[in-house]
Amino acid sequence: ALAFSASGLRALWRVDATKWLLVNRRYVGVSYAVSHALHAAALVVLHRQSAEFAGSLDAVTLVGGG
Repeated sequence: ALAFSASGLRALWRVDATKWLLVNRRYVGVSYAVSHALHAAALVVLHRQSAEFAGSLDAVTLVGGG
């Protein structure tokens, strides 16, 4: 989200933080993606290893969250 809006934020607020974000938006975006991939992997592992956890979820909760 921040990586996507870096140029817009820089146009609104010309401060050092938005300059840094604009310069490093690729790394911010990759970090965000890696974080979400690790979180998804942890949920898959939990789902496979815990029958109680797996049984408590329906398809809507598993896909949409909640």
